[in-house]
Parts: sequence; structure tokens; C-alpha cells
Amino acid sequence: MRKFGNDGFTAVELMVSFTLTMIIMVMLFQIILILKDVYVSSGVKTELLLKNSNFLRYIQTDLHSRDLTSLRECGDNCYRFSYADGESLDLVMDLEANTIAYGSYKVKMVDGTVMRPMEAHLYRDSTVDLGNDTIISILLPIRNKILPTQNSDISIVFQVDSKSNFVTDLSS
Repeated sequence: MRKFGNDGFTAVELMVSFTLTMIIMVMLFQIILILKDVYVSSGVKTELLLKNSNFLRYIQTDLHSRDLTSLRECGDNCYRFSYADGESLDLVMDLEANTIAYGSYKVKMVDGTVMRPMEAHLYRDSTVDLGNDTIISILLPIRNKILPTQNSDISIVFQVDSKSNFVTDLSS
């Protein structure tokens, strides 16, 4: 037998259903926010990796295909690469404009990028009698605010023969 007057929901049932609906909505909204953050950070990471690898490939192509005769400082955050064919190209980091340049090849870094001054090191191995006895390492420290733990540095490492006509003003 059916009782008349019990056709609707009670206030408690409505409150419980609204509460459950709100909990599910809040959880879905949090998932959407997390996915948005992952999307943005992975986009920034991809763009940084792409720019850094293209820049490094451009410099490494020159260093491997041409005869480097000297490497000298040319100011703050600037190193001049001189080649046997007479051409000189400057490696320049502009910390204010967030750009790095090598010769005419210039890269604007991703928004939120923080760059620190370049570091160059020279390592000589006195035990090597023939060939490339010197390793030169130039570090371009790059970080991004969105990826605080991600290392986005560009490290240029190459070997030269210090017994040849190679000249540098870098200290060991």
C-alpha cells in the first residue's frame, strides 16, 4: 500500500545529495587545476629544452667544423671565439633581456627565465703529449621560475691543443 504525501525528498536527503555533489565538483576542479599546471610546466620545459639544444648544436657545429685559434673574454658575460679563417664570433648572455647570442644567432629565453653570469673554466692535462691537452668548459646557468628544481643550463665543452697556436686569456 502506498502512503500519500511522501512523494518528495526530505531536507536531510537534499543536504546530503548537495554535499556529495559539491565534494565531487571541488575534486574535479582541483584535478583540472593540476592538469593545467602540468600542461604549462611541460610546455615551458619543452620550449627550454628545444631552445637550449638548438643553441648548443649551433655552437658545437662551429667548434667541430672550424679551427678555433683563440678564446678571449670580451666584456661581462661575453666570450670571443676566433677562427683560423679570420672570423670572430661573440658568445653573449644578456641577463636583462633574457637573451643569449652566438654571432648572429640570437635566442630569447622563455618568460620567467632567470639567467646568471657565465662561467668559463680551463683544464690542462700535462700528461698528454700529443693532441688535445686542454678542455674548455663554458657554463650558461639558466633557471625558470615555473620549474625551480629543473636544471636548464647550457654547457659548452670542447678540447683544444694548447701546444698549437691556440690562445686564451682564461686561467686554469
